[in-house]
Amino acid sequence: MSFWDDRYNKNTESYGIEPNFFLKKYIDTLDIKGSDVLFPGEGEERNSLYTALKGAHIFCFDSSDVAKKHALKKYRENNIQGSYENSSYSEYLVEKKFDYIFLIYCHCMPNIAKKFYANMEKSLKAGAKLYCLGYTKKQLGMTTGGPKNLEMLYSEDLEKEFNLNLVSKKIFEADVQEGAFHDGKSHLIELVLQKKAPK
Repeated sequence: MSFWDDRYNKNTESYGIEPNFFLKKYIDTLDIKGSDVLFPGEGEERNSLYTALKGAHIFCFDSSDVAKKHALKKYRENNIQGSYENSSYSEYLVEKKFDYIFLIYCHCMPNIAKKFYANMEKSLKAGAKLYCLGYTKKQLGMTTGGPKNLEMLYSEDLEKEFNLNLVSKKIFEADVQEGAFHDGKSHLIELVLQKKAPK
């Protein structure tokens, strides 16, 4: 059993049942009904379910089969039609274009991130937006969440790793309360990036 399968198997709703606070705040500013939205590394559905209930068409992938099963169960309970595949960041293949892509704590090693980010750029429609939230390198040594490997934490100039236009950027500290594994003072970065429209 993989690390993530083991975590989700032992800890149902490992990261709480509510959508990520910062993502929810951003989504609530959007007219997202009817939009095609991708959630990489979605876990147990807390963010995608909220987005689907706002009227969006959701597409998710995650390496954990246990997380997928938990998510599909929640979709059925809420009469939501959601697409959910088992795939890692490095294995995901671009098959569709999206209006929004939401990267929530999608931390990975630099060699994987380069290919993953390029695939995410390809997956955006012209003029579409990518929202990214995660832990900065200042989070190293904290016990409140995030990777324990410095290379997997985000730099404060993360936008330079994408060939996208920067819409907004925020680097901040917050008290994050999301289940057992995101709990307490955290160092975060929030980006909104946009794919260039053709001239």
